[in-house]
Amino acid sequence: GGGPKRARRPPQPVTTRQQFSQPQMFQKQPQIVTSNQQQKEQPSSQPSTPGTSKSRIDPSQVPRPAAEREDLKEFRTKTLSTAQAPQASSTYRVIDDGNCSPRFMRMTINQFPNTRELATRMAIPIACVMQPLAELPQAEGVVPYVADMEKGPVRCRRCRGYINCHVAFVDGGRHWTCNLCSMMNPVASDYFCTLDHNGVRRDLAERPEISFGSYDVAATQEYFNRPAMHPAFMFALDVSAAAVQSGLLAASVQAVLAAVAALADSPAHVGVEVGVMTFDMQLHFYNLTVPGEPDELPPMQVVPDIDDPFVPAPTCLVPIALHRANVERLLNNLVSLFAASLIGEAAVGSAIKGASMALMSNGGRVVCMFGSPPSLGVGKVSRLDDHSAIGTDREKNVLTPDGKFYASLAKECGASQVSVDLVACTRVYSDLVSLGQICRLTGGQLSHIPQFDASMTAKVVHEVSRCVVRQTGLEAVLRVRCSAGVMVDGYFGSFSQTPEGDIELPSIDADKTLAVHLKLESDLTADRPAAVQCALLYTATDGTRRIRVHT
Repeated sequence: GGGPKRARRPPQPVTTRQQFSQPQMFQKQPQIVTSNQQQKEQPSSQPSTPGTSKSRIDPSQVPRPAAEREDLKEFRTKTLSTAQAPQASSTYRVIDDGNCSPRFMRMTINQFPNTRELATRMAIPIACVMQPLAELPQAEGVVPYVADMEKGPVRCRRCRGYINCHVAFVDGGRHWTCNLCSMMNPVASDYFCTLDHNGVRRDLAERPEISFGSYDVAATQEYFNRPAMHPAFMFALDVSAAAVQSGLLAASVQAVLAAVAALADSPAHVGVEVGVMTFDMQLHFYNLTVPGEPDELPPMQVVPDIDDPFVPAPTCLVPIALHRANVERLLNNLVSLFAASLIGEAAVGSAIKGASMALMSNGGRVVCMFGSPPSLGVGKVSRLDDHSAIGTDREKNVLTPDGKFYASLAKECGASQVSVDLVACTRVYSDLVSLGQICRLTGGQLSHIPQFDASMTAKVVHEVSRCVVRQTGLEAVLRVRCSAGVMVDGYFGSFSQTPEGDIELPSIDADKTLAVHLKLESDLTADRPAAVQCALLYTATDGTRRIRVHT
């Protein structure tokens, strides 16, 4: 007998002082799980029917880059050529033992498909990302420089490819077989060396061009269209009221002073010339050859015609080794000279054209810093910011350059080997899409520091110093060659391309990256590895004309 029994209450979780104690750093805080939560977390024993539950993506099945191996601390380019190259974001040390470093050339795939059908079916683009002048860590040394070839670099007679670490010497060392087109080329008498019992040249260790995947070689006179140019920089500073009040003028002066000091103390820059100009609604050039007192400004020459700017005198560019004191004297007096400026607009386009005209006789680089949009003179922008176009079909119009002035000026600069770098510190819309054309086509760089104030001075100094100090190649020409069965399908990047297919850049530096898309035009044979070679003809900042070869 007896009455109905009461249902037992589930046990309540016991809370203790230890469970709610303050967790230690990097220690997981204990979780309190109730009986109701335990029931919810238990999987249902009944099978699910279609439509009763939403399908969810298993995060563990999402493709992602493989975790970097902690034990991989060095990468031998030839010995480990069949292994995956280290990730670009990881820390590793490259040993070039017969292939160029992945810091210079990195393929999108690790193995080439051997048939066109397989290349089509795998639907993965076959491309190579190239950074020809990439900086190497100190532990990896420098790219070897070959300067003892009086007749110039050794090249294939058919494909014009450069000799590299993958060519084979045959016939006792009297011929070498090109790894790109299989052409057998004779070896010049002054380049001949006997082979050992393994068919390897006995002077292999003394020849960087056939033992390393990357090397520099001195160019002979046939690679000169004109005498090699010397480095030259023209700094253009905005002195409008907006630049003065925001602190941009003071930041620009500090940045140029740091750049001038770095150029003067750098042994890699030989015979460098420097010029300084300022602009607001007029252009101001300065005669830097005239000495004076520390607080005395060099003679100023004003160009009021901003619709048709010109260079009033050729003395605005001076060798820094002889006139460094005059350049620094001008920079130290600019802030006080324009402190009371009330001119609120700036002729940015006119300043870029005037600075480039000052460099056209030799070539060089324009570094322009501005804090106001180009609203005066040639190259002024008329397009306004249109927030309503974002997310609509009209958005592509905002991302399309407005006008042809900067593209036309870029062609003139490219013909004279002048590149343009811009540092935009504007607070309002400045149509950087249109301004950026001249940077893209001349091998320059567009840096944007929005909402600039005096606290961002270090950013301007860093951008200008990096632009000046990093390794740079002038009047550069680049071409990519491939082995038989592989062809170049197109280039991607900021450059100008000739009808012959060469890439031309007035300036290319250590941070510039290009990409080339490759295409299989015929099936590949298993006995011949696919090869890609990048050749860059450039003038180093020390005045030597060089060819850098990566294979």
